[in-house]
Amino acid sequence: MNRRICHGIIALALAFLSCASFAEGASVVASIPHAISSENIYKTEIIEIDGKATGTAREYAVAPGQHTIRVRMMLVVDWTPKLPGASDSVREKELVLDIEPGTKYRIAAKLDVDAPIESQLDGSYWEPVLYDQSPKWATYTTRAAKLPD
Repeated sequence: MNRRICHGIIALALAFLSCASFAEGASVVASIPHAISSENIYKTEIIEIDGKATGTAREYAVAPGQHTIRVRMMLVVDWTPKLPGASDSVREKELVLDIEPGTKYRIAAKLDVDAPIESQLDGSYWEPVLYDQSPKWATYTTRAAKLPD
């Protein structure tokens, strides 16, 4: 029994140290947690980072450097018009970010509410934007997922 406890403690210590060393240089990319309709800012779903599919996490740990983030706008409405010629791909766009070490980046979708109806066909009524960035330890980030290999 004592041997099991000792092995468990060692395993926990190694897991903690590996997480801490990964977290020191890593940054976090996330969507904003909720829409800010007064600013025409809406949530996004991060679907790819540097061409790799992400998964279902809300935030992702990334290494410093330039990264291409593919997002899908998450505009929840009761009714969405089906315009001839429009495709679902207009709801997905890319944003290139220069990631600094130890920083949390929150991405959003900025809508142009005055855009003409035709802009729904080509997706020009919205753009992915960097909503804010902050030292990642200023907010909780322990749930940031690593990208799948």
